[in-house]
Amino acid sequence: MEDSNIGSVCFPFIGDSVGGSHRSTTILIEELRKTGIDSLVILHHQGPLAKYLSERNIDFEYLPLPTASTARRIGNPLAYIISAYRIYSFVSNSSFQIVHGNDARVHNLWVLPTRLAGKLYIWHQRTKYSKSILSNSLLNLVTLVVSISNYVMESLPSKDMRDSIVVNNPLGNFTTNQSRLCRTLTTEKRISVGFIGALNRQKRPLEFLDIAEILVSSGIDRFDFLMVGKDGDYSVAELEQIADSKGLTNRLQIVGNSEHMDHWYNVLDFVVCPAIDEGSGRVLLESMSSGVLVLASHSGGHGEVIENEKTGYLIQCGNVDLYANTLLRVMRDENLYSSIVMEAHTIVHQCYSNRRHVSIITKQYEKYLRK
Repeated sequence: MEDSNIGSVCFPFIGDSVGGSHRSTTILIEELRKTGIDSLVILHHQGPLAKYLSERNIDFEYLPLPTASTARRIGNPLAYIISAYRIYSFVSNSSFQIVHGNDARVHNLWVLPTRLAGKLYIWHQRTKYSKSILSNSLLNLVTLVVSISNYVMESLPSKDMRDSIVVNNPLGNFTTNQSRLCRTLTTEKRISVGFIGALNRQKRPLEFLDIAEILVSSGIDRFDFLMVGKDGDYSVAELEQIADSKGLTNRLQIVGNSEHMDHWYNVLDFVVCPAIDEGSGRVLLESMSSGVLVLASHSGGHGEVIENEKTGYLIQCGNVDLYANTLLRVMRDENLYSSIVMEAHTIVHQCYSNRRHVSIITKQYEKYLRK
């Protein structure tokens, strides 16, 4: 890349959680570093994100703010004003010209002080937009809105007053054992079916258990099931009880949260993603890259990632019988399974490469710095 005038970019985070959006942003930070662009990562609270960043050798600084101002709902105007002033002072006295926000709470805190300090603010919308009076007002002040899918873009309020662009999430550094892409589901092989995601209602883990129950009742005694995800609306203990009532105890492993996803993808043959209203679906990308066939709900941004019956399957939301029947049909057709896995792997590396992602983002940085 030619010499850039970008300098450094500030990436603020609350710091109290780690999810798909944090992983995507971390990939961007790592790729920017390869191009010579520094990132100043700011955390407002100590928490799991600090550990995650440290494991990836990404430096960060703390900018403490009143806890009330970083809550998911701002209910204390004084705490918000104090936080805005601290951020304004920090931004005004820093050399960076760009703040790149990736979280709704960060947007609400950082947009106004950043713009008052005369700096650029990139609003990265990584989930379906949740409307609020504050967010709607702040959107009109930002430099650029980046959405991870057309579905996410369309959830935003009217964009007549701002610049917007859709940029696919980066895949990351998932490496695939080529033998997995060529494997067949022989009649002797056990079949591993997985659910990956936080144990929240939106992710629909109970539907996964219903699908598992149907597969077991099919009379095929080859299925093992795996659930990987942190506690949310449901705890691991609650899901274990439900699984036991469905006769899945000896077939299902629930491992809770895990930072080592490569291992789990490498033991799976199918991933079921019944979640609704996903912005894009990082699990889909990682599964496709890892040679795991995906069955996902026809909801949210899933349809922009998967081409039905070519790179995976899009299933009517809530139709657990269709999930199970589709999986059984593909399982019995070795050539069909292999062709979809291979095509998905090819497409995901073409359309979601790290290099492509960072190239588009840096061009936007440069464009708005020139204005």
